[in-house]
Amino acid sequence: MDAASIKQWIQKEIHKRGFNGTCGIASFSDVYSNLMSIQQEEVKKACDIFFNTLLNGGSIISIGISILSMP
Repeated sequence: MDAASIKQWIQKEIHKRGFNGTCGIASFSDVYSNLMSIQQEEVKKACDIFFNTLLNGGSIISIGISILSMP
């Protein structure tokens, strides 16, 4: 699946569940290089042994869904 197909699928799933939202796909290394150093350290910890693999060719999918506040 290419990035455009993945994005379309995610948006379809968001709307199918009755939510309004969007998503974006970006290069892991591009996103990582624009983070603050403290964020970079947290990402490294979260990725663990997969960090170098992701840095050399991974992607990040960001999903934003608008919801009403819960009372």
